[in-house]
Amino acid sequence: MKKNASATQLAGEVVNRLREKTLLSEVPRTEIAKRTNVDRMTITRRLHRTDMTLSAFFAMSKAIGVEPEQIIADVINKKNTPGATGVLTK
Repeated sequence: MKKNASATQLAGEVVNRLREKTLLSEVPRTEIAKRTNVDRMTITRRLHRTDMTLSAFFAMSKAIGVEPEQIIADVINKKNTPGATGVLTK
């Protein structure tokens, strides 16, 4: 991982990747809300932020059927790839 990548930047990129995965999963926000025991508006707010609690991140990842550690690994691996464009793919 690049030494100049701050924790805040990495967290933002991980949350952004979760947002992308959520949209690609096509799981309705109402269903994600039900699976995570929060209301739909909370899901919407979390997806519009650049940071979230670790417990919320894990719960939302699991709710859409994605392993949370895979999302984190995707972001870290992208950071370590020479010539990376910053555009994440599925």
